[in-house]
Amino acid sequence: MRLRVLLIDDEPGALEGMQLWIDWEGLGYEVCGMCGNGAEGLQMIEQLQPDVVLTDINMPVMNGLEMIKRWQEQGERPVRFVILSGYSEFEYARKALRYNVTHYLLKPMDEEEAERELRSIYMELRQEAEQRRIRDAALWEQTLRVLQEAVVRPPVGMAEQQLLERLSSSRQEWQVCLVQTERSDYDWARELATERLSSQDGIYVLHMNAGQFVIVRGGSHASEQPGTDWHIINELAHEYADRPIQIARGGAVPSLSQLHHSYAEAREALRDTFYCPGAAGAIAYRRDGGAPILNQYDQTELINKLLSALMLLDTSAFHAAVEEAASLFRSQRVAPEIVKKVVIHLWYEMDDYVREHGPKEAELLLQEPEMPGAVESLLRLETCMERLLAWGEACIGLLLKEQKGKLQGTAQDINDYIKEHYREALTIKRLSEVFYLHPAYLGQLLIKKNGISFNELLHNLRIEEAEELLRIGKYTNSEVSELVGYTSYSQFLKQFEKRFHMSPNEYKNRN
Repeated sequence: MRLRVLLIDDEPGALEGMQLWIDWEGLGYEVCGMCGNGAEGLQMIEQLQPDVVLTDINMPVMNGLEMIKRWQEQGERPVRFVILSGYSEFEYARKALRYNVTHYLLKPMDEEEAERELRSIYMELRQEAEQRRIRDAALWEQTLRVLQEAVVRPPVGMAEQQLLERLSSSRQEWQVCLVQTERSDYDWARELATERLSSQDGIYVLHMNAGQFVIVRGGSHASEQPGTDWHIINELAHEYADRPIQIARGGAVPSLSQLHHSYAEAREALRDTFYCPGAAGAIAYRRDGGAPILNQYDQTELINKLLSALMLLDTSAFHAAVEEAASLFRSQRVAPEIVKKVVIHLWYEMDDYVREHGPKEAELLLQEPEMPGAVESLLRLETCMERLLAWGEACIGLLLKEQKGKLQGTAQDINDYIKEHYREALTIKRLSEVFYLHPAYLGQLLIKKNGISFNELLHNLRIEEAEELLRIGKYTNSEVSELVGYTSYSQFLKQFEKRFHMSPNEYKNRN
């Protein structure tokens, strides 16, 4: 810490002596100027802004005490004054106490005494500067804390409201700029913003969470049109261009106490980038924008459709379901965080299914998923869908590998079971429970094996036996229906006539 000192005396020899005899540099000072009367002294204090003024009392034009009085009445910054006086001028020195001047030196000046006094002043000012630094730091931290709270909610305490109003009065308007980064880029992006913007008046960089920070900016002049000088934010966005960083800003508000409105609009603008792959720079919120973001979405049907395609090992159906999902998300403008949660849920469902039903080495073949954590990431819709599609294809590939060897054997086991139990209340759901297969997949498996559906196979077996029983002629038509597994005679009649184009009675009469 080096202090600036101004020397004032109407005797040139005295000025030269003070400059040469005292080790100013060794004491932590630098002489920034010299003059010969109080009037010049006032001008030089204003111009040079010294920390300490060493002044004589009796001088032409304006004496030292008058100069001190005027500065303390009109000056804009504190200055530590040191009075130079002889023994005969002690009354003047005592009068100076009224102006809070507590340091004086006797003339002729004693070098050692002067250095002790200057060293004492240096320590006082250094201590005051440290206390001021601590107070300023505490006030700055308080300001940032209050602003952080004001960004997300209206101020509730009187002290917070007063602080915000005091800060607000220096600017015509205030806006929030929301910066979203990947976690790995957060520290770098925030430090760069702080470095670039810290020298700008009316700008605050606020931490929000591990992936977001906020820039609060006030309009510079009362005559300035809203949003005309956001070039500094766009310049920052240009420096971010090589990183996956998104920036959005809300509308202007007249007071910092209304900052939460601008923040809400910035968040809404940031959500729009999820559906805008070409978005760049600082995206502005549009109050007359398109359809609102949908914050609720029933994902059951979509999840069932995608998982069904997976279980059926149908890559084409999976592709179609993903494309349909992307189109639906875009048309309904589903909230990005909901879309990401749906994709992550599907990711884990597919992962669990493959680990349970895929080959034994599935756990080694499945790579660590990229999607967990994506809720806070900058993934856009296209990227989410691309990753989901790639993951689905990988899972289907593993399942196909496992099912390829088992397909024929499993299908034959199911056929044997059906032939043994077709007289019972047999359903495809019952078969899926017996063979631990998804009903839809089991049905497709039987079609590939037999060329016909499960229901058609079941009816064929029952009607074939009914034909034999009718030939025997021992049972009534209703008894035959029950013996082959039908609980409804009308159903039996329908299936029999469908195959033989005649009723059971006509069949018996002909045979």
